[in-house]
Amino acid sequence: MKVAMWKVDTSGQFVFSDATNEQQTVLFEEDPAPQLLEMIMNEWGDEGRVRAGDIEEWVLNQTTFLRKHKTAALEMGESGNAFYVENEKANGEPRHSGFPDEVIINFEATPPGEQGGLF
Repeated sequence: MKVAMWKVDTSGQFVFSDATNEQQTVLFEEDPAPQLLEMIMNEWGDEGRVRAGDIEEWVLNQTTFLRKHKTAALEMGESGNAFYVENEKANGEPRHSGFPDEVIINFEATPPGEQGGLF
């Protein structure tokens, strides 16, 4: 259902208007990643170390956002030094890329030599 809603209203407001001509492209589309990143920081920022799978489960079950929005928000947070992603997953395997379930998002500190805090 959420996928269908995001297709209809990419702003995340989930309101209907027939004022948009289907044959015209939308000039501006709102990026939901900053809003979701702020929500993630508010929900999980005090938790220390959290599995990406726990964040994904929360995003899918407790918010209106989709998996792709979670990925974009985590990418934004990682690149903005709001947190760092540990190179070793919770199960001991190395992290190659992305945010698979076992990857640890570390809100406690930033890697040595980097300044933290997007917010």
